[in-house]
Amino acid sequence: MVPTCKGTPEARALIVAPFSEPQFAELGNTVDVTYESWFETRRIHEPDELASRLNREGISILVVEADFVFQEVLEGAPSLRFVGVCRNTTSHVDIEAATEHGVLVVNTPGRNAQAVAEHALGLMLSLARRIPATHRYMVDGRWANPTEPYLSMRGVELAGRTLGIIGLGASGNVSMRLEHFDSRELFAITPSGRQYANLTEEDIAVVDSEVEPIEGDLPPSSETLMHLGIYRSQLDVGAAAHTHSVFASVAAVAGRSIPPIIDEMVVSIGGAIEVSEYAFP
Repeated sequence: MVPTCKGTPEARALIVAPFSEPQFAELGNTVDVTYESWFETRRIHEPDELASRLNREGISILVVEADFVFQEVLEGAPSLRFVGVCRNTTSHVDIEAATEHGVLVVNTPGRNAQAVAEHALGLMLSLARRIPATHRYMVDGRWANPTEPYLSMRGVELAGRTLGIIGLGASGNVSMRLEHFDSRELFAITPSGRQYANLTEEDIAVVDSEVEPIEGDLPPSSETLMHLGIYRSQLDVGAAAHTHSVFASVAAVAGRSIPPIIDEMVVSIGGAIEVSEYAFP
C-alpha cells in the first residue's frame, strides 16, 4: 500500500526519497503527498517513465534522492514547479533545464554530516588498533609464529593523545569585504557545499550585512554569519579565510601563535599570527 496524505488539492507531491514520518505528516497538512521511498520499492525510475507519471498525476512537487531529473523529465512534466534533492549536491538534476522550465531546485548540504563524523571516528579507531590488517592476517592463516603478531600488529592507545581532524573537499570558506553599494555594505563569500577545485567566479555569492542575496545563484556558505561577525568587530579586516589546511590545523591543535620568521611576514601581516582558544559560536 502506498502511503498518502491529503492536503490542499491545488498542490500534489511525490516523494521517492527516504523521508521521516513527522515531516511526511507535516507536509501532508498542506499538500497531497504520495510516498514511495526507493529504499522500499528498490526502483529507480526511467526518465520517460517518471515524466509520464508526473504529468499524468499533475505532480508539482518532487522529492528525490537516487532518481535523476534530467531535461526529458522536465520537458514532459509541465506541472512540476519544485524539486527537492535529498543529497549534498544537485548533480541528479539538470539545473540549466530546470531554470529554463521555471522549476525551483533545492538540496540538503550537510545532510550526512553525522554519518560522516561517525565513520571518521570508526576509521581512526580501526587504523589506531590496526583492525583491518589484523583481520586479514587472521583470515589468511598467517598466525604461525605465536609471538610475531604481538610485535607487528601492535596498535596505539588513544588515551592521553590529542586528536586533530583535517578537513578536505568543501571544508572551510573564504570571504571578502566589498565596496559599499546603494548605502549597503556587501561581502563576497564562497558557496555552501561546493568542491573548491570546481569553483568558478560565477559561483561566488554576494550578500549584504543581513545575508540578503545580491548576486549568485548558489547559497552562501553556512558559516556566513561567522564571517560577518568578524567584519563587524574588526573594521580593518578586508578578507577572511576559514581553512582546514594541514598547517592551520596543526597550529590550532598546538594552540601556539605563529611567529614572524621572515621580514615579509612583518611587512604583509604585521607580526605574529595569534591562535585563539576554541569556542562555540
